[in-house]
Amino acid sequence: MDQFVFHCSICLKENAVPLMRSLMCGHSFCAPCLHEYMTATSRPTCPECRERIKRGDERRIFLNMSYVPRATTVISGLAQMDANARLVSVAKAGKKIAQATKDLRCDQDLAEALLRAVEDFKERIAPTFAELDVKRREIQKMSRDHEVALQAAKTRLLEVELERDQALTCAQQAITNKSEYEESMSSLRSDNMALTERNSSLEAKDARQKMTIQALGTDMKAKDAQIEQYRQTITEQKNRIHRYKARIEELKIQQNARVYEKSVVLPDEVDKLF
Repeated sequence: MDQFVFHCSICLKENAVPLMRSLMCGHSFCAPCLHEYMTATSRPTCPECRERIKRGDERRIFLNMSYVPRATTVISGLAQMDANARLVSVAKAGKKIAQATKDLRCDQDLAEALLRAVEDFKERIAPTFAELDVKRREIQKMSRDHEVALQAAKTRLLEVELERDQALTCAQQAITNKSEYEESMSSLRSDNMALTERNSSLEAKDARQKMTIQALGTDMKAKDAQIEQYRQTITEQKNRIHRYKARIEELKIQQNARVYEKSVVLPDEVDKLF
């Protein structure tokens, strides 16, 4: 009968069944490692699942086993494999066949059954793997096409992000320009209101000036009429003065004539006296 061994995950060695101990959680370790671990640890836990354990939890392992040749298990497993079998099982098939071959020893019937199972496995699985190889190549091509498409999508994404950044920059610039435009419009409105007020003030002032000018015009007309009256008075005075001067001249002439006549008569009279 083949010797069954168990693997200890503490010392990483293969140990016989009598040397192994099982815990309440179901994990097993060799007795020396488990004893040393529980002695060195004040609050021991299972090295595998970390469940709390205590001294006395370890139990010996008792197995009632019957010998089944490895080749029989391999033959049964090969017969059950088909196109739906897991790839990991198919990958392990060769190793299991090699191990089963070593266990055959001199069992000719079992060897022949194993060979028939291997041939049947080749006939059923080989075409499947040929199809799988074709599919693998198709998948590889699809993967390459996907990589190319993905790279193109990434490039397009970068272009879109660049366009988005440019659009955001333009939008921010537009917002800034809008703010500046609104500030400019507000300033222009203020200036317009000031100009409107100034214009209203100037219009009122102009109206007052027009009224003043009209009043001055009326006054000037009155003054012109008065000046014209003064001119007429002055002209009349001049004419009167001119007449006075003419009269004076006439009187002077008359007086001079009288003086001359007296001067002529006077000598004659003087002569008479003498």
